[in-house]
Amino acid sequence: MSNKTDLVNAVAADTGTSIAQAKRSVESVLVNIRSLAEDGLQLREYGKFSMRNKAAREVQHPHRPSEKVKVPARRVMGFKSSKALD
Repeated sequence: MSNKTDLVNAVAADTGTSIAQAKRSVESVLVNIRSLAEDGLQLREYGKFSMRNKAAREVQHPHRPSEKVKVPARRVMGFKSSKALD
């Protein structure tokens, strides 16, 4: 599995820019995807980003199975790939 550093290096190689410039570009794209996903962001032939609400819930404590831990409600980003990627 690749990580963000691999993505930055690939962008730098593809565009012929420095790693520092590629890192700024990748960061900018990720920040903008996050902000635009609030209203829904669809990239043709790639997929759709959206934000969802996850309800608060109680889960089992991973180290003390007899205890319950409350997980607060939060917003999470979802992604649904297009049929072209399947």
